[in-house]
Amino acid sequence: MNRLYEIISGLRETQGISDAELARRVGIRQGLLSDLKKNDNQELKFDNLKKIAEYFRVPLDFFSETGDPNPRDIPPLQPASRDQVLFALYKEVPEEITDAEMEEIQQYAEMVLLRKRAKKDVKGE
Repeated sequence: MNRLYEIISGLRETQGISDAELARRVGIRQGLLSDLKKNDNQELKFDNLKKIAEYFRVPLDFFSETGDPNPRDIPPLQPASRDQVLFALYKEVPEEITDAEMEEIQQYAEMVLLRKRAKKDVKGE
């Protein structure tokens, strides 16, 4: 099995997700992971590897030949801080956002997620 795939698979297992779900979450084709799994000489393009690294919040060199192929010591993802959420939304951290407005933003995000899940349920995915 491809060493790079072993490393990615170890990361993926820490989240309890499949190759298909990882591909969907990071925005790559599942076939890329399948090809990587089957072929020892297969590699990923830099952009795709970067997406995976960003998703798991690991540095790119984690995937190097000296990387740990069984990364069980990686801490689980933590919820984003208030500033991280604001930066993701506004590309800055506006000082004028109140706690009440933050709560409203959080409720809206939860509603969007629930609506998306409901659509999946209706489609039978």
